Amino acid sequence: MPGSNEAKGSMDIKPLYHEEQQFSPAIKSVMIFFDFAVVLFLVFVLRSQPLGSPTVIALIISTVISGMATALILCMKLIVDVTQEGISIRFTPFMNRKIAFSEIKNFEATTYRPIAEYGGWGIRMGLKGMAYNASGNRGVQLELLNNKRVLIGSQNADALAAAIRGGMKN
Repeated sequence: MPGSNEAKGSMDIKPLYHEEQQFSPAIKSVMIFFDFAVVLFLVFVLRSQPLGSPTVIALIISTVISGMATALILCMKLIVDVTQEGISIRFTPFMNRKIAFSEIKNFEATTYRPIAEYGGWGIRMGLKGMAYNASGNRGVQLELLNNKRVLIGSQNADALAAAIRGGMKN
């Protein structure tokens, strides 16, 4: 029957777990404050330097780059879905990674140190492997069959681990 769930097929498969995170308000505030300071400095320099001077041009370029970085931070999102097939990790607008349950050797919910272990938040490579995190210090550490490690940051690491456990049993 047109419009029924059967007609729509696999497009309507509901994930076992879904989470969306953005960078913390503190990180966003620091970025906005930094942009504001750069603009104020540019205005201050413009009062004493001609518009075409190398200093002013460098500051204008820095202001534009800083503003673009802040806009990017404000719109970036970490989206994690656990489905019957595995884990989907998306860090919009940059990357999309899928990890099949068959690739996972071991996993556990864990507390980690984002700065010390991975150099901060975002898409990071650290001493303990790859990390996808947006805020906080909790996540699920995966150990893959190829011995690589992947950390998925989560505001609800225990529920994420439970969904992975449930998906792997199916």
